[in-house]
Order: sequence, then C-alpha cells, then structure tokens
Amino acid sequence: MAELEWGNRDNLFNGLKGKAPDGSILDLTYRYIEMNPLLRIFPTYPANGLSGMSHTGFRWISEVTPTVSVIGGGISSSVAQGQNFTEDMVLLESRYQVPVSVLEHWGSLAATWRGAQESIHEKSMQRAWTSTILRGTAAASNKRINGLRNRAPWNTVTADYCYDMGGTSNLRSMWLVNPGLTTAHLIYNPNNPTMGVKRTPQPKQLVTVTDTDTNGSGKRWDEFTDFGFEQGLCVYENMAVKHIANNDHTAAVTATTFNKIMEARLIHSNFLAGQWYLLCDPHMYINMINYRQTLGNVIFSKDNPWGVSLPMIGDIIVLNIEALNYAETQVI
Repeated sequence: MAELEWGNRDNLFNGLKGKAPDGSILDLTYRYIEMNPLLRIFPTYPANGLSGMSHTGFRWISEVTPTVSVIGGGISSSVAQGQNFTEDMVLLESRYQVPVSVLEHWGSLAATWRGAQESIHEKSMQRAWTSTILRGTAAASNKRINGLRNRAPWNTVTADYCYDMGGTSNLRSMWLVNPGLTTAHLIYNPNNPTMGVKRTPQPKQLVTVTDTDTNGSGKRWDEFTDFGFEQGLCVYENMAVKHIANNDHTAAVTATTFNKIMEARLIHSNFLAGQWYLLCDPHMYINMINYRQTLGNVIFSKDNPWGVSLPMIGDIIVLNIEALNYAETQVI
C-alpha cells in the first residue's frame, strides 16, 4: 500500500520537517532519530481519544472456522472473537536552565555550548521514553503507561509470544517487532502540531539563588528551555510483538538463541507481511556480531530502508537499543 512505502510513511521525522522556520525543531528531530532507532522504524499516527492522550481500538483474538462442505451442502455460521483496548501515552518533561552570565561568558560560542548542554536532556528523554514503552510500570496512571513487559501475553513465558532463553542472572530482553498501521505503531496527541515533541525556549526570568557569602539569598537572570515528549505505542496485533526473554548478556550466544529468534519470526508469518526488527541491548547486540564470526548466522546487508550496512538474521534487521541496557528480573 502506498501509505506504507518508506519514502512517505508517516513517522516522526517526516511529520516535523519544515515545521520550525528557525530550524530548532528540525535539529531536535535529527537528534531524536539518531539516538533512538524506534523513532525510525515505527510509523506514527494521531490518537483518537477525546483528550488526545489515549487511543482506543479493536483487535481480533481468534479466527473464524470455515465449514467443510459439499456442493449444495449447508454452511454453519462462525464468529471470531475480539476485544476492545485502550492505549495511553507517556508524558515526559524536562527543563534546561542556565544563568545569562554563563552564556555571556561563552560569547559567540554561546549557542553551540548551550545546544550541547540541551542535548543531554534530549538523550535522557528518549532513553526514558523507550524504557517506559517497553518496560513501563505494572500500574498505569496519567503519568506512566503499562509497558509491554508487564502486559499479557508478554509478561510470562507463553507459546508464540514470550520465549524463555534460560538465563537466571545478568538478564536482558530482546524484542522482535513488526511495525505498521495494522500491527504496531506510535501514537501522538493530534492537538500537538509537532507530533508530541516539544522544544520551547522561554524568556529569561529573575530567580532567587543561594549566595556563597554571608548575604544569604540573591537574585540572577536565567534562561530556560522546556522539553516535552508525548507519545505512546499502540499494539493493534499481538502477533506483531514477540518477547525474547531471560537472556544472560554475559554468556556466549548459542545456536539455541538463533533458533528461538527464527521460531518467533516464522510463527504467524503468514498473517504479517511487514519488515521484522530485533531490538537488542548493546551487550546482546555485540554477542550477536561476535557469534557471526564462527557460524555466519548474522550477515551484514544494505537491504534495508536506509541503504546502510546493518546486521541481519535472515530477513530480520538487528538494531542496538541503548535503553534496553538495564537489569531485569526473570520472566517465568
């Protein structure tokens, strides 16, 4: 379908191009895209909730059963089962604050220096966003969502959805995903003109600070930049997400690892035609590359939307996701 072509699919980068004449939002978008592969691979669509902060839909959870018949025979009615669902969004905010006197100290390099400081906020926000999307919290609220790792069918070892790699310590998760309009995509508040991403410089303000001498508190002028991130993940089709759990990132990758990955990829493959991606933390990513040198399970190919050499397992593109690098408890 034309709307799913890589040249014009609706993702974060395409949605923000040209929206800020001064270039600030465009620069921010480049940095988000460079730091977070999830923003490159998932298409982004507006949420349909009344407040713009949630998305409701309907997903099928069973299939119809056709009737085996003969010419002139009868046909039994068959009904598939489905369920309504609601997906919420992550609300992340951060504020950069700097004294005017510090900016003046840098002179003509002030903008460059300030941009470097602000990039720390951007990196932290995209890392927190990815961690919340995939890990989340067991209790959803208006500040946090129920991340995939806490949701059925990915929160416990389940046939065809959550695969146990057998590790008991030093654990990391890998995720096999098939992004698309009818499988899994990002959502944003349609009332936000920049698809959920905000970077707002604020006018300088007079603030109270603690002085270093006996005068106590004092006053100074500071400048601020507010950052905001309002997006979420909508899973329309559970078959499009597979959890490769309980990976000991200190252990060598074995043939079993690749067998499980390919099993997860091929189960339900007749129902899903889009590109598959394997999301790994840096340790598992490196383990995959090292294993390639012995058995050739991983190849490097430019057969991807960006035309750059990326590691692949079969037709699965392997991506390094820094935000997955956190200690996990065992999934059972």
